[in-house]
Amino acid sequence: MRQVDIERLLQWTFCEQMSKRAARQGGMPSAWGIVERQLRLGCRVQSSPAGAGMGDVLSFPEADALVVAGEVKRLRANVVVDWSASKESLLGDLASLAPGEQLLSFNEIDLVVEHAQCGIPPIWKVGSPKAGPKILANGRPAVSGNRYGKDLYTAGSHCPLQWAPTIEGVALVRARYAVWHSALTRLAASLHGKLKNIAVMPPIAPAAPWNTAA
Repeated sequence: MRQVDIERLLQWTFCEQMSKRAARQGGMPSAWGIVERQLRLGCRVQSSPAGAGMGDVLSFPEADALVVAGEVKRLRANVVVDWSASKESLLGDLASLAPGEQLLSFNEIDLVVEHAQCGIPPIWKVGSPKAGPKILANGRPAVSGNRYGKDLYTAGSHCPLQWAPTIEGVALVRARYAVWHSALTRLAASLHGKLKNIAVMPPIAPAAPWNTAA
């Protein structure tokens, strides 16, 4: 039995195995349709036409891949991140600049499948927020106040500042990564002992790569 980390296992499942799609002609089901039928019936149903001679085009995913795909479908379709409990772990020193509330919700199934097919983890690094002038659509800095001549403004006029990237944007990409990593960790645990030829290992990717102190 070979040891495989959960990232590589998911890539193998969704890029090499579940991509073995049956032909659409003649009412042949998709790979996901085959998985759903197997999970419902509890057995494999041979649906390829005899002697088709199509090689891998009509081949069936390996049994271990079907088990992995089935576990992925049991992940949560809607995860809402607890903002008050998570903003400090997501933002660190930036937490004091964060909004009081931010709604962050994700579909774990879509996240896991998407990044298994891409072969890379979610992007979490979008740069450190820096304060700068708010730029209008015409490319000029916004000005709060009244102008009454060239470079002449009423008292108190100023250029509003904004963060780029925004604090909300940083929180969003990091939360997305954290939900993806949590899903992979739980998947590795739930698949323990369920596969015939593979021993599933935890994710290689760090849980919070933005946390340099850890």
